[in-house]
Amino acid sequence: MQLNELLQRLKGVKGNGNQYKALCPANHDKDPSLSVGEKDGKILIHCHAGCSTESILGAMGLEMKDLNNNADTTSTSRGNGNDKRKREIAAVYDYKDLNGNIIHSTIRYNPKSFAQRRPDPNNHGKHIWKGVFDDITPIMYNLAAVTTAIKEKQPVLLVEGEKDCDNLAKYGFVATTSPMGAGKWRDSFSTSLKDGVIYIIADNDEAGYSHFEKVAKSLAGKAEAVYLINLPAAMPNIPAGGDISDFIEATPAEERQSAIEGLLANATLHEADSKEASQKSDSSKKSQAEQLLELVEQTGAIFFHSDIKDLYSAIRVASPSRSQSDRPGPVREHMEVLPIMGRDFEIWLNGQFYNASGKPISKDAIKQVIGVLSAKALYDNPDPVKLSTRAADRDGIFWYDLTNTEWQAVKITTDGWDVENSPPILFHRYRHQIQQTLPKRAATSEKCLIMSP
Repeated sequence: MQLNELLQRLKGVKGNGNQYKALCPANHDKDPSLSVGEKDGKILIHCHAGCSTESILGAMGLEMKDLNNNADTTSTSRGNGNDKRKREIAAVYDYKDLNGNIIHSTIRYNPKSFAQRRPDPNNHGKHIWKGVFDDITPIMYNLAAVTTAIKEKQPVLLVEGEKDCDNLAKYGFVATTSPMGAGKWRDSFSTSLKDGVIYIIADNDEAGYSHFEKVAKSLAGKAEAVYLINLPAAMPNIPAGGDISDFIEATPAEERQSAIEGLLANATLHEADSKEASQKSDSSKKSQAEQLLELVEQTGAIFFHSDIKDLYSAIRVASPSRSQSDRPGPVREHMEVLPIMGRDFEIWLNGQFYNASGKPISKDAIKQVIGVLSAKALYDNPDPVKLSTRAADRDGIFWYDLTNTEWQAVKITTDGWDVENSPPILFHRYRHQIQQTLPKRAATSEKCLIMSP
């Protein structure tokens, strides 16, 4: 590299000939603290604030060999040495702990190459560029979001690069990677993903597939489930070395989120050839969606559709009954009708899983279960079911829905009336409907008028 080429990378340059001063790129000073000169075919740099030569060069995307101005190339990439473009920092990916502290960083350069650094604990604002991981334990990228996702039983996507993680985050997905890419996995990373539902997306090359096969085995017995996503199956024209970012870019913007969700839905459960995996019970091998479907079946819930193909569930719910004095009575069961695509039904599903396992369920599993139950409602019972709103007339009997939490209805016949705790009529309710007054016997019309709002 020539002296003038290096000076072009600096700010606040002053001087002439072979002696210059400039702002040091390693400490972001406001007053020039960097001396730059040339002697005997070598570029000399010195920071009067104490920055090391390595940190100064690293901040400019350079290496020690670039100080030799007799070199016949300005290439500093880690490729084959044929790229003579200047190396410039394209992105800095910080690996932060759960408290938001930067533990180490990956530096991406143009032309494409990478370096690692970490904050120098003894020199604020400066970095260590050599032996970055010698005295520390590396962590996963996006660790805080990953930890939260695992606690909430949300899927975590495991990819090969920080750029992929950031691209997935734009569409609402939590993704992570390990520093330095393929072949650098550590057991401590698997520990960080303990109890997680992990979806592995390998780059389309032999190194990527080999790396993540080892990663999947490392996660066996630690992660709750490990799924493999086959990018070439979803994108047959994916180039060699292509990754999830290529898939996203090739997908129309308005379809990207649903396309990524499709990858997750079609992922294959990884069966690890390990002692830990073989010792898992049948129940633990089942996905959350499979477990929830079994729980729903045990409740005896019924799924059906209306004449306009709206999808519903009829579920049995236990609740305290009410006496004539409006005081809580014995616990009894009643039937409730809930739209399958409604919020109340989703809450009921969440409750079924949590009551059985003591754990929350992932949104992905809920979505899968709702899809299966929707199909049951539409196809298992081919005949539509008639729903009534507020009032119904069946076989000469008039029914009036009280719209209360016990789902009671008044049964009216020619012989009189009574309050039924489990009416045979399926009523559909709307949120705007107001709970009706529980009727009382021996009330006069005058009293009823007084009681009416």
